[in-house]
Amino acid sequence: MNEGQDGKPAMPGMPVADMAGSLMAFAGVLMALLKKQQTGIGDYLDISMQDSLIAWYPNIMGPPS
Repeated sequence: MNEGQDGKPAMPGMPVADMAGSLMAFAGVLMALLKKQQTGIGDYLDISMQDSLIAWYPNIMGPPS
């Protein structure tokens, strides 16, 4: 998915896993706060950087053909 000028795989120009994981964590915290506000009970968050990247794959790779 990340190809250098020589056609070989290259490191991405930005920390994509960090960004994806932090956005998933942010969304999870907001949902937990909403649940606590509605029910009085909080929630448990288990965030994985790898799972966050896998969730982004369809946006990068497109729909399966």
